[in-house]
Amino acid sequence: MVVGTSSLTGNKANHAFLWTKQTGMQDLGVLQGDVNSVGASINDRAQVVGSSYGEGGPMMGNPRAFLWENGVMTDLNTLVPANSPLYLLIGFSINARGEIAGFGVTNDGEIHAYLASPNYLSSAPSAGRATTAVVTPGSLTTNQSTIVLVGSASTSASGDLQYQFAVVSGGLKPALLQKPNDPQATIDFVSGPGLYLVQLTVTDSKGDTAKSLVVMLNYQP
Repeated sequence: MVVGTSSLTGNKANHAFLWTKQTGMQDLGVLQGDVNSVGASINDRAQVVGSSYGEGGPMMGNPRAFLWENGVMTDLNTLVPANSPLYLLIGFSINARGEIAGFGVTNDGEIHAYLASPNYLSSAPSAGRATTAVVTPGSLTTNQSTIVLVGSASTSASGDLQYQFAVVSGGLKPALLQKPNDPQATIDFVSGPGLYLVQLTVTDSKGDTAKSLVVMLNYQP
């Protein structure tokens, strides 16, 4: 998987892109109101970080750090606590734990490095709301034609979890077998070697939902 930036037709704007062997080039777009974007880094869960900005260069067009996942680009500044000492300009790197490193600016105009942890993103479970979706294995390279994903480590604030596994676009399509509300799902790699993407959604008795990170399954027989 490759990320970067590419000129659009006419060379009037540049957009971040994601390239995979299975899907080719994908335009990741820009944050609302912006013109240009740059994809800087991708992790093994297909989460992309970079910067979205207006006219001018990346440090001239009011840049905003973004996180792209599952087809949605989000301004990182909307996910950090309201009292954050920095305005996040760009995400330079993201690791397998979802930790993001980049540059931000203080109220005094100084450029500082930052580390953003998923524990501090508003999309993470907040205190008192312990509904989480967890899948094991989280990612896997295998030569087995069939594997089982398990979501029983998911948690709920109110109990009675319902489980729904689904195929995520961007990879090959497997045969996904799951009984209703079963925390396990069988994945058959029927489309041959390559990358398969699956995600779990859990719903508790109060209707609170949570999505797992995208499970990346690399089938190489």
